[in-house]
Amino acid sequence: MPARSLYPGLTAHLNELSTLLPAGLPERLRRRLSATTGEAAVLASRIAWEIKQPSQSAAFDRIADLASQESGHPIVQACSYADLGDRQALNRLEQARDVYAEARPQRERAWTRFLDPARMAAYRLSTYVNLGDENRVITEGQAALNALSYETDHKKIAATQPRIGDLNEGITSGRQALEIAQRTESR
Repeated sequence: MPARSLYPGLTAHLNELSTLLPAGLPERLRRRLSATTGEAAVLASRIAWEIKQPSQSAAFDRIADLASQESGHPIVQACSYADLGDRQALNRLEQARDVYAEARPQRERAWTRFLDPARMAAYRLSTYVNLGDENRVITEGQAALNALSYETDHKKIAATQPRIGDLNEGITSGRQALEIAQRTESR
């Protein structure tokens, strides 16, 4: 489903979860509810970013971070640490990698499996692009490309190739990504 179709229902779900948290629940239930709230906030952040609402995305990142602290849930922590664009992001990405390495994504909820090595490499690349660190962009760009599948990751390859100077491959992958996006109504 396109992100724009999921967003209203997800934000309504998140609002309902947020109203239940201060209800004085037993600790075990509060931690589970916090983990669920964190998961919903991470998803809402990603969708808000996809539909070009960066301020909403940042607000959901803050909610995810608070919920991850409250729940102690390793996957929610790893996802919430992946917020981008400031120097803290680098530390958080390292923490996320460590937390994710200890988590068991195959035993977690299905959506958490998205934070794989390729996605982590892409987060690192985006962080260095946002920070303007050209030397690390080239290094991290190559690492991100190495972690991707040329059969399925056309969008990511299209975004990465120009950053490291390979415009022709970026254009080719961009065309393939555009065809997929148009066919699936997804960015």
